[in-house]
Order: sequence, then structure tokens, then C-alpha cells
Amino acid sequence: MKKGVFLTVFVMTFMLCLANTVNVNAWVDLGPFTYWYSDNNGIGDMSNSTIYVYTFSSGAGFGSQISTLVNAAKTAWSSEGTYVTGSSTNCNIFVTDMTRLAATLNGVPFDADAYTEITDMTLIGHATVTGLSGRKSVYAVERASISLIYDSITSSYSTNKLKALTTHEFGHALGYFGHDINSTNVNKSIMNPYIDNIWDLWSVNAPTSRDLNHMGNI
Repeated sequence: MKKGVFLTVFVMTFMLCLANTVNVNAWVDLGPFTYWYSDNNGIGDMSNSTIYVYTFSSGAGFGSQISTLVNAAKTAWSSEGTYVTGSSTNCNIFVTDMTRLAATLNGVPFDADAYTEITDMTLIGHATVTGLSGRKSVYAVERASISLIYDSITSSYSTNKLKALTTHEFGHALGYFGHDINSTNVNKSIMNPYIDNIWDLWSVNAPTSRDLNHMGNI
């Protein structure tokens, strides 16, 4: 059965962004973080501001359904900012759909259901994490792009499953870098890497307290 590996080109884009935006002299100690559930050594933040979201169907197949999915994701992450409808020029989060062929041409692995690119961010400091060694990078995220991939598999997903998928991607766009690979049925997370876990097993389509604790570090 196909597994949804949500964030397929994020790491590549993340590294490109680092080359373009990081000021190596910008290390500011933000102190110890209490929670850290991601498998990534960085975390971002797009909260405490008005977040402009632009939703557009490319004609790949989801069509007007994208608006429903995006509205559900905005509601789910309402604690992370105030969301308003934006234009393509001022948006912080751009959401669209993409055919499987287009995704393949863009280098997305065949088993991905969606992917998120962080296109603009700025390093704001570093932090240590209680119980973990080393320091973690912290970024202010200004702009991100989400693509939902339409194919014979995702087109069969229920609306609630697609909401879970879209909400997961919003987590990445808002600054949850990486995935919560250690989340379980006891400690559920919308940021688990597999849609089969998130929706089919756990029926989760909104961030859990575990997710919000991680994002609440900054």
C-alpha cells in the first residue's frame, strides 16, 4: 500500500535556503527548549503575525476542493497565527495542486502525496534542548509553498484524509521542519511522516498537544 512521505523535497530546498539567507554571525542563544519531537535539527516560526494564504488550483484535479482543505488546515493551526486570504504577490503560504507527472518532473519521489518548500526564511538564533546534545537552529519563516499531488491514489482519499494531509503540510510551512518519527498510537502526532498512521490508524486531522508543544518552543 502506498505510504505518504509528505516532505520529499523540503530538505533539498531547506539547504538551498540556508545558502541564501543565513547570516553566520546571527547566532543568538534562545535558551533551552523543553520539547523537541522532530527528527530535524532546525525549527521555524511563522506565528505572532498575520499570515496571508493564497490558494490556487492548477487544474490538476482537486479543483475547488483545495479551498475546503486549506480552510480546515488554517482552523486546525489557528493557534499559530491569524490567517487571511492573500494574493499571489503578498502570500506567506501558497497552496496549489499538482499532477503526478508534474511532481515526477520536479523530482518528487513516486510515493509522495504532497510536498512543502520553505522559500524564504532567516536564521534568528539557536537553542539547546533538554535531554538532547548539541544545539538546534531556529529560523523565522517568511514564505512557503505547498503542493498537493493528484493521482489515482490521492484522488480516492476521503475529504477527512485529505484534510489531515493538508494540515500536515501546513505544519511544515509554519516551521515544523522534519517529522515526528517517534509518535505512536499513545503519543499521536499530525507530523508523523505517514498518512496511513495519521488518518487511517489514528484519525488525526489537527495538531495534537505533542505537535503544539514542539511548535510552542518559539
